[in-house]
Order: sequence, then structure tokens, then C-alpha cells
Amino acid sequence: MRKNLLQPETKKEMAERINLLRPNIQQHWGKMNVNQMLQHCNDGLKVAYGDVKVTPKRTGWFHNKMVRYFILHTDIAAPKEKTPTYPELNMVERGINPINFSELKQHLIEEVNRFPSKKTLTVHPFLGKFTDENWARMMYTHLDHHLKQFGI
Repeated sequence: MRKNLLQPETKKEMAERINLLRPNIQQHWGKMNVNQMLQHCNDGLKVAYGDVKVTPKRTGWFHNKMVRYFILHTDIAAPKEKTPTYPELNMVERGINPINFSELKQHLIEEVNRFPSKKTLTVHPFLGKFTDENWARMMYTHLDHHLKQFGI
């Protein structure tokens, strides 16, 4: 089984990696600073529960099937700077620049450790029908992508 946030050892690994982040760390690609990335990832986890609503992307069914396959069934990394986010999660475009680094980092670690803390949505806004296992894999790949963005 691919790494996902239902696996205790993967949660531990992810929490350790998040803990390596520092307030002054520089991104290797992209526009978000570390605080924006932490807020983006915290909000990303909320999407799984329906607590943050996002605008479904309009792409073709073949594209959706391919993206779904690569995320859920391979370890191929998402392309750097080539994966647009939902407008609701775009911290840079929305002008959101939180200053509470320590709180954001601690909250993300807590959310990772208790994922899923409640019922997840049965449909992903872009990838279709989703299970808890699908969300756990999606959340792992999302976090992994952004931690790599900061060299972690």
C-alpha cells in the first residue's frame, strides 16, 4: 500500500518532516513563503472534511482519470510549479500571509496525527468518488509535495 495518513508510521514521518520547518526557510520553487504554505496545507486538510469549499476544476474526464491514477497509485511526484491550486487555497493570489508560524506548524502536525478527525467527503471536487483511504493518500502526496518545495 502506498504511503498515506492512515498509517501510523507515515503520520510520524510527516510530523517529523513538518517539525524541521523554520520561519526563515526559503522555498525552492513556487511563490508561497513557509507561513503561506502551512496555511495552505492546513486548509487543504479541511477540504477533505468539506470545511473549506473549493471550486471544482473543469478539465476533461481523461485528464481527471490520469491525475487520479498518478496520485493514488504511483509515487511519481507532482510537477514543480505546474500544479495550480484551487482559488480558495491560493494564499498568494488572495493576499493571505499569516504571521503565526509556530501555531500554524503545530496545528498541521496535530491535524496530520489525527487524520481523519471526522468523516471525509465521499466525492473529491476534482477527482470524483473518494474513500477515507483515497483522502489519506491525497493528503500525504499534497503535504509531501509542499515539504519538498522547502527542501524537507
